[in-house]
Amino acid sequence: MLLGDIPERNAKLYPDDLALLDGEAAFSFAQMDQRVNRLANAVRALGCDQGDRVAVLHENCFQYIEVYFAAAKAGLPVVPLNYRLSHQELTYILQDSGARVLFFGGKFQALVKALRSDAPRLTRYVCIDQDSNDSLFYESLLSAASSRRPEVRVDESEIAVLGYTGGTTGLPKGVMSTHRNIISSCYNTALERKLRPGLAFLNVPPLFHAADTNSMFTFSFMGGSNVIARNFAPDL
Repeated sequence: MLLGDIPERNAKLYPDDLALLDGEAAFSFAQMDQRVNRLANAVRALGCDQGDRVAVLHENCFQYIEVYFAAAKAGLPVVPLNYRLSHQELTYILQDSGARVLFFGGKFQALVKALRSDAPRLTRYVCIDQDSNDSLFYESLLSAASSRRPEVRVDESEIAVLGYTGGTTGLPKGVMSTHRNIISSCYNTALERKLRPGLAFLNVPPLFHAADTNSMFTFSFMGGSNVIARNFAPDL
């Protein structure tokens, strides 16, 4: 099994069960798989070849999870960006990873505008939650794309996620996770936690960090729901 197989398998086994819950937005596994397929086809249509990197700059949201799985189906490694990093650090990551497409949240419009001139390898910008004149709009891409699974052959040894360290002693360093790495982690974590279909995971840690993505992938792998917390803001 590959990372991109998870939504399709869940759509067959648990089509009507809750896959994603983000505020008022809720999607079943069948709906999620169709949206993931649309996004995978849309990104490929932007001119991305297999192996091209796709970066994400946003707080937790259901679209972030869709990007992870869509990119996996399309054979495109995801580069999750820590929005707390400096402009210099983000520029370095975008350049070092060779990212071609940047998905970003509307609240980061000003930061993305500043990054455009410093990250020339980026060729496409997709705003996740706002329609703007200088970027593509996420939902428009989905609505125009096919819901059929993209015809892409992905090997388990290919990179699925290219994360970067915090760079506390220097510039951030890339850490590669293959499809095999992630699926093996899902098996091990599910066995250790005794997970089963129907359970839910509250995504509180940021989705740019392995602490959250490992659990998110595992609960998806087991047919569980992912509930989104946009950010950590406890009531005092």
